[in-house]
Amino acid sequence: MPSLPTPDQLVARAIVREAMPQPAAPPQGSREAVIKAMNQRVNQSEWRIAAELGKKPAVDRKKTREVIEEIGITRDPTTGAKLRTPGTPEAVRYTNATNAEALAFKFLDNGYNGMTALEQGVLETRILQAARTRPAFAMELNGMTANQQQEWARRRLRDPRFGGEVGKMLQTLSEQGKLGEAITQAEAEVENEDLERRNRQLDIDDVDRRLARTNGQLAEFARPGGGTPMGAKATEIERIKTNITSIQTELTTFQTQVNDANFRLTQLQAERTAALRPGYTGRALFDIDTEISTERTKLTTAQGEADKRQADLLKLPALEQEEQRLEEQKRIQDKEKQGYEVKMNETMLKLTRAQRKLQDARSLRESQEDDIVNGFQSVFTEAANGVLDGEVQTYLDAANAELEKLKQQAADRNPDEKAMYDALQQVWLGAERRRGIFHKESYRPIDRAAVDRDYNLLLTQGPDAVMRRLLITRVNPATGAPYTTAEANAIIADKAYVEKMQPEVVKQLLAKRILSGGVTQEDAQIIVMSQWGRGMIEQALAVKTELRSAIEGLAGAGALGGPGLVERMTREVGRNPWWLLVLLGIIGGPIAGLSALTGAGIGSAAALGGAGMRATSQPLAHDFAA
Repeated sequence: MPSLPTPDQLVARAIVREAMPQPAAPPQGSREAVIKAMNQRVNQSEWRIAAELGKKPAVDRKKTREVIEEIGITRDPTTGAKLRTPGTPEAVRYTNATNAEALAFKFLDNGYNGMTALEQGVLETRILQAARTRPAFAMELNGMTANQQQEWARRRLRDPRFGGEVGKMLQTLSEQGKLGEAITQAEAEVENEDLERRNRQLDIDDVDRRLARTNGQLAEFARPGGGTPMGAKATEIERIKTNITSIQTELTTFQTQVNDANFRLTQLQAERTAALRPGYTGRALFDIDTEISTERTKLTTAQGEADKRQADLLKLPALEQEEQRLEEQKRIQDKEKQGYEVKMNETMLKLTRAQRKLQDARSLRESQEDDIVNGFQSVFTEAANGVLDGEVQTYLDAANAELEKLKQQAADRNPDEKAMYDALQQVWLGAERRRGIFHKESYRPIDRAAVDRDYNLLLTQGPDAVMRRLLITRVNPATGAPYTTAEANAIIADKAYVEKMQPEVVKQLLAKRILSGGVTQEDAQIIVMSQWGRGMIEQALAVKTELRSAIEGLAGAGALGGPGLVERMTREVGRNPWWLLVLLGIIGGPIAGLSALTGAGIGSAAALGGAGMRATSQPLAHDFAA
């Protein structure tokens, strides 16, 4: 199946084709000819030429050369020219910066298609590496084959926005000016590494939380020995194993007593029926009833004892299976924690180096020159970050725009709804920060700790608990003071309010979690098995008509009409949490959603529809109906 363009690519091309203003002095022919030439250049990702055709200013290479010529301290005592003696650190820095600048301008002039195969491979690796550091993109890539990942990277490298980011990075470097302020860059590096350390700690805290829960459950199976009491479930297992023979013997005995009592009751009931007939000369009815009562007591007692033995025999394999499952879960979580601790050690090493760099005044100039070299050498990495951060910011901006629209609609109608929308806009974003080369771009990052706190609340207590906590962070317009717990409880008790607000609250929280920390398969299982999670999936499948139409257009009419669609989709979400984004409309529109589905290997008709379509399907990464 051919790869599909992203919504951003379609929008970009539409702007070029339909909304480009007419130049004052067209470089060739009519306005239609100019647009046609520009369109060809854009489709070929020749950003520099497309910019020239559109009368957009290009990067001034003279200024970037001036910045590079600043590298070097040692001068010829006679002429004053910088020496940069071959083999010295100054010469190496100068050469590295010059080569990196030439490569960046080569891309700017010729685009991705104008690079060598080796250079293209390096660019693809850079953007994939950058993507894997962002949880949402990493989740998407994990569902793709190697070829699909390569196409994913190439699509972005051919996108004019990537060339635009390269140009922006070079423009920023050309405006660096005189050396002398590199100490601020070192400070920013320490700050960024410390932020990375805090994020690593959040990962460790998260797995510790799950390990504590697993260890608490395993404690019931503990067999410490040395006179220390065993756990409750371990005691139960040992009791049953020790007495298994007697339990089975007693079960047989009590089942025999049950059978005997039933047989005797049948006889007594027949005798009692006969005693009620005229002319009966046998035992008195009172004696018969007394014996019936006695036999019924025997039956009840024997049946109860038999049931206890039967329950013991059934309980043993269930307890053993539970213990095995918990031990395997603990092994996986221990390994996960070890991985996080390795990453923490790496982060701490980077942080220590950054701190030493900051303290070392003697290396200030060398540090400044290194920053320039690294700036040129990281142009493509920063361009990749800019494109990917732009996509993430697009998701955040779209979510915020949706919230703003809903908040304005609710402003006069329902102040409690407005308060919730306001909380969704603010509570999961941190203080303003800066990023990019020389940290000139400001933004508000997702507050990972706040998101994790409410995400864990969602998984353990459900959406109502999250909504209650969000409300008490806002001011109640009716009182002028923050909502009290009692006021929040009263609002959450309103079924209509919850039905309206809950989907948006969950969607916004999941979006922030996926973009900042990702969703594990374990978490996805909890979500899809909950009543509210399943309800959101069913609602998404019902309302995403554009996505359904797009899929059926590729897979054939009726591809989504097979029985058990919700159940199959729920299973797939549990396996691949990325689908949660698409279904709930968190990431991308209908076309992006379909790209994610096909990228995960589920783009065939058979994967989505009935069994009769199997013969024409493509191989699946994993069968939808498995």
